Amino acid sequence: MMKKIGVLLPGLFLVLVGMFVITGCSEDTTTNDGPQITFANGIDEVTLQKGVTQWEINATITSAANLDEVVLFEVGTGYEDQLGEAITSFQDKTSYDLKFTVSNITEDKVIKITATDKDDITNSKFFTINVTPNDPPPPTDELLFWTGTMAAQLGAQGSALGSSFATSTGAVYTKSPAATNSSIIDFIYYYNGTDAEIKAEIISPKFAADHGNVVGANSWSVKNETQFVLINMTAAEFDAIVATDDSPVVAAASGFTDQRVVNLAVGDVFAFQTTPGKLGVAKVTALSGTTAGSITIEVKVQK
Repeated sequence: MMKKIGVLLPGLFLVLVGMFVITGCSEDTTTNDGPQITFANGIDEVTLQKGVTQWEINATITSAANLDEVVLFEVGTGYEDQLGEAITSFQDKTSYDLKFTVSNITEDKVIKITATDKDDITNSKFFTINVTPNDPPPPTDELLFWTGTMAAQLGAQGSALGSSFATSTGAVYTKSPAATNSSIIDFIYYYNGTDAEIKAEIISPKFAADHGNVVGANSWSVKNETQFVLINMTAAEFDAIVATDDSPVVAAASGFTDQRVVNLAVGDVFAFQTTPGKLGVAKVTALSGTTAGSITIEVKVQK
């Protein structure tokens, strides 16, 4: 019996030693993932209404290994600017409630929050502040309108009404004032009673001076060379042109061939280009076909 006990004891000894070694070598394998940043209500983006120029960012920063510092930055394309001093003093190093006010906000901003713990592990999160864009300014008028009650009524050579017209002001001039204001006169109305293919015509001051000295234009100090062309624009299309959009005028005013447009009738639309380069369109709304009569035109011209 004694021999059996002697054999068993060494085996038992080895088992006990093995148990001791295994138990003694176990270690805590907890992993430190670094500081955790959580925004209030889980919101990491906000859009400010008009007139709001500041926002307070609220976040909770926790750390199992104790916080070392918290730093905020404003970031954008090609830059990262630190906001204020790094925060290094914490009443509770495992949990810190961050409150930071971003002021003078006039454009979109991205704020980066960086937290570092005592194990020198750093994590970051971003908070985005969007700014509601201002309403675009109201569109400015691109065209001058001489329409309706401001339409131009021009008299033929035998009429008491003025024959000369300035598209930049909408003014109609008789002979003597026309000579004084020749630098701004773009149109002259003339009625050819002897040529059935011409009849009612609008001509440039230069054409008037070179062909018959209409309204004494050859003595003017400035003889503008306005170009004209009759176009296929309908009266309705003309009426639809709005003052804030000159694109229909630009599209229509091309292919100029002469310094006059002839044989005009009610409803006709012609395009023109002034000597300074302003484009416009005009519609005939009334016409009395005599040398003592008149023509009424509505004009839409670039400012």
